Amino acid sequence: MKKPTKKSTIPALVLGGMLAYGTIGDKVNSEYQNTTQENAQLETAQTDYKASALENLTNALAPAKAFAQTNQNYQRPDDATLKEWMNQPVEETLAGTNYTKVNDHNYQREVKQSDQPVMVLFYTNAGEASAGLTALTKTLHEKFPEIKLCAYKVTDGSGVHMSKVNEMRNKYPLEKIPSLLFYDTKDFGSGTEYLSQLHGGIKTLDFLKGEIEFYSEAIPKQFID
Repeated sequence: MKKPTKKSTIPALVLGGMLAYGTIGDKVNSEYQNTTQENAQLETAQTDYKASALENLTNALAPAKAFAQTNQNYQRPDDATLKEWMNQPVEETLAGTNYTKVNDHNYQREVKQSDQPVMVLFYTNAGEASAGLTALTKTLHEKFPEIKLCAYKVTDGSGVHMSKVNEMRNKYPLEKIPSLLFYDTKDFGSGTEYLSQLHGGIKTLDFLKGEIEFYSEAIPKQFID
């Protein structure tokens, strides 16, 4: 879906030679009215776009598994809520969500030994990238509650020192922080299938900053055998 954009209401007129003032005025008024009407239609299209964009994105990212049951009472968060999530610490966004805090000590038990599919959010408690990814993660979890949500806080700040990133890479299948990892327990022992792929041309939303695809990782086989 291509996001609709408005035209300028100032007509771009190319006047080839001498035109009567009245003719120019008629042309300006006609083009102005046409453009205003088009912009009114685009205003509606933009509203429809914003209303459906997150729904389309969550559908695109939805695990294509029969056991990932959709919450039949799910309702898409409104724009005001999403913007609020984008402007507050990650843990405030996660407050009230049914999730498990994980660390180096309980990761094996809570994630790898789980009897259900798991998604793990690695985050910093501040920063736009973590805030955007958390907004998507929370939305996915609300829509697909059968997928267990775990969250690993790497740091309280917004930045992560390269030495810390390298340390995390040595322990977990991460390329960057923040990251969202998907584990399908039914595939353990034979490699974990990446549960979802972005498609349909929607990769970002105006209220979810950054490329979500950039922060999503498959789980290499050697990390789960």
